[in-house]
Amino acid sequence: MLGFKARMNAPGLGGGTMFAFRGVDYLEIDSLLNDDEKLVRQMVREFVEKEIIPHIEGWNREGKFPLHLVPLMAELDFTAPIWKATAARACQTCSTG
Repeated sequence: MLGFKARMNAPGLGGGTMFAFRGVDYLEIDSLLNDDEKLVRQMVREFVEKEIIPHIEGWNREGKFPLHLVPLMAELDFTAPIWKATAARACQTCSTG
């Protein structure tokens, strides 16, 4: 898999005008994350760099939302933890009256 900088320098992908997120951690958030959380963060960053960054200006200009990405994000389980937590709270609230 090509690194972000290589992809951005590929023909038709911005000609190197964009740069990868360097991960400045002023608040030392990294120290609070376990290895699994860091892996998820990296997976999300790679998804954004590949699927969103190259197209975001055009989507913004055209006023479009990339609905085609929703199934891809679902496959990667991006939203499930939020939905699961919300559903669990809702069930707990319902059962306690």
